[in-house]
Amino acid sequence: MPENNAAAGPAEDLDANAIQKNMFVETTNLRYEATPIDPEIEKKVLRKINLFLMPAMVIDYGLVYYDKVSVLYGSTVKTRD
Repeated sequence: MPENNAAAGPAEDLDANAIQKNMFVETTNLRYEATPIDPEIEKKVLRKINLFLMPAMVIDYGLVYYDKVSVLYGSTVKTRD
């Protein structure tokens, strides 16, 4: 009859090799498979994304440029006084 040790936790009962083997088996069962995308649907999705993003990016870059120019102008006018 084995002795029950109250200080021994469940982690001590498990063998380290068994844990590593279990982890290996669990990770090798994962499979990542890419599903083929219909080229026609891909074209439609990319067109919708581009129709939204491109105008927004142009407007954003314009605002950033306007902000930089106004800060530069303000700094040059301020130094003249």
